[in-house]
Amino acid sequence: MYKYFVASDGDLCQVNYVIPEKKSSKTMEVLKFKTNIKCGSCISTVTPFLNEAVGEGRWQVDVQTPDKVLTVEASNISIVKQAIEKAGYKAEPLN
Repeated sequence: MYKYFVASDGDLCQVNYVIPEKKSSKTMEVLKFKTNIKCGSCISTVTPFLNEAVGEGRWQVDVQTPDKVLTVEASNISIVKQAIEKAGYKAEPLN
């Protein structure tokens, strides 16, 4: 593919460039886990681990439910479980 532009001296220039292909990414799913994350302090503890594993804004914990449900947009259950366990908590898949 070619792109044209006008150089500072007024000449029309042509540049050949390649549009990179999009990398195929794994399909993200909404995964739910029963956890022992009970309060805001617990959420503060797991935050850096989950942000690193799945990304900021891709998870939330509902501490108001009896199962303390963690909902995550991720492609792999084991990545989420490892992040939670690394933070010192437990997570069991619900789906």
